[in-house]
Amino acid sequence: MNFEMKSVIILFFSIFMLLQIFCIPSGAGGSSSKLRIEFTGLDKASRGVVRGALFDKASTFSDQRYHIEGALKTGSLPIENQGAIWEIEDLPHGVYAVRAFHDQDESGRFKVNRFGIPKYAYGFSNNARAVFGPPSFDRCKFRLDRELTLKIQLHR
Repeated sequence: MNFEMKSVIILFFSIFMLLQIFCIPSGAGGSSSKLRIEFTGLDKASRGVVRGALFDKASTFSDQRYHIEGALKTGSLPIENQGAIWEIEDLPHGVYAVRAFHDQDESGRFKVNRFGIPKYAYGFSNNARAVFGPPSFDRCKFRLDRELTLKIQLHR
């Protein structure tokens, strides 16, 4: 095989490999999935939005200073039928935890009274309950390795 023929073969092989890398849709190969989160528990008169936060690290999830800061993804979800739905497409497979709250006045802040008791409904993945502060990442974590629907009950 002469030098020119080798160069042509290498060129075609290189183009083929680049096409494989850049033209495969993200989600192909099973490395990502859709996550659907259904928040329930609000009453018919609920106004405002549900704010959701998806975390992939215990260090940011456990930061009690801010309810959703440090999240991998956040969502501001309209309330419909006494709840809200959040769909996240092409989420890489891994371990996650969710926290959410009813932002009745749409301030973007998780509000508590002077004793630290939440003023509005809130919830966590695995429906983990708060006891003298939010539950740990370990109590809320779940594995995403296929399309998944979570149901989270918001409560006071």
